[in-house]
Amino acid sequence: MQRIVCTTGTSIFTNARQRVGQDAGTLSRSTLIRRYSESLKSECQNQKDFLARLCAETNSLSRLGLEPGDDVVLLHTETDDGRECAEALRDVIKEEFRVNTKILPVEGLQVADADRFRKIGIHHLFRILREECVDWWQEDQEHRKVILNATGGFKAVVPYLTLFGVLHRIDVVYIFERSDALIRLPPLPIHFDYERLSHARSALQLLKREGVLKKEQFFQAIPGLSYHERPWFESLLEEDHAGDVTPSAFGMLILETWEKDTKQIRLSPEANESYQKSSGETRKRLDHFLGLLQDPLWRNGSRHSFRGTDLDVYKLSHQAERIAGFVRGNYVYVCLIYSSHDKYERDLPRRSSNEFECRLKDFVAWIPPEEEYNSPTDVPDGF
Repeated sequence: MQRIVCTTGTSIFTNARQRVGQDAGTLSRSTLIRRYSESLKSECQNQKDFLARLCAETNSLSRLGLEPGDDVVLLHTETDDGRECAEALRDVIKEEFRVNTKILPVEGLQVADADRFRKIGIHHLFRILREECVDWWQEDQEHRKVILNATGGFKAVVPYLTLFGVLHRIDVVYIFERSDALIRLPPLPIHFDYERLSHARSALQLLKREGVLKKEQFFQAIPGLSYHERPWFESLLEEDHAGDVTPSAFGMLILETWEKDTKQIRLSPEANESYQKSSGETRKRLDHFLGLLQDPLWRNGSRHSFRGTDLDVYKLSHQAERIAGFVRGNYVYVCLIYSSHDKYERDLPRRSSNEFECRLKDFVAWIPPEEEYNSPTDVPDGF
């Protein structure tokens, strides 16, 4: 089952006015759009041609392989134009695709007030995307898929949809109106320094609690932050003329992801045996590794697939250790810990999630150490 979350605009209304011509001003939006749809359908040779010509949103949806039982969520602006166009689209989509369809307004999403768009609209957009994409997918990860369709609506929203897709590993698609080419932006086309970003976690939490801080106070709340590193964290902030800062839309997205997706670590008997046998620097590296594995942003940026297994594989730069496992509910289940690259390549293709799914009750909790570990900068010998 797939869910397509679409931003919607007013192209269906614009197309209707152009087609109807001089009589368009005497009709309500809903009547105008209905007449346009009926007239266009009568002259089109097939459904594909009708959907491609009707508007940008239906053109893109027709190329995504929708099946009965799939979901389409239409996000619209807080304007009357946005709502009525979304309502018209909902009716067309239900009739033509036979899928579940709903519309949702996004408070603050409009073009008249840039400040309201940035400070309110984007925050509400991220909240809705969280609920309709991430929360829905996590209820049944094996049988559900989410796609963000950025074709309709304001072009200023596209970067934010793309950013959300990057952070949550969700496909983003886009199509030019009446074009045949569907552009697909796969998850994580770029890479963030998630480990460095995690250093600002306590500072962002403080800023959220206080509501507003002086910029200097925010930077002082990031442990060990040097002056030349400060610009790297500027994207987390909105600053006014007095030097006061609040969380930016990006900062709130990052913080919400930490708050809702941070997981507890559980070790399989095999992984726990490997962990208990470790000592000294190896133990410290593993504790650092497992600590990062709790972080949803770091997991998204560091997860890899390995041929022959369906387990998610994680690795750290400059470390020989590899961890394989999967996420279920509130836990990261660590199935295997490898300290040797040769063993990892030799053994992992023979392992799968099935052999661990049936004995999750045997996994034990990992307890984070009190001391923080600084990751090495040198690659281990022979790696």
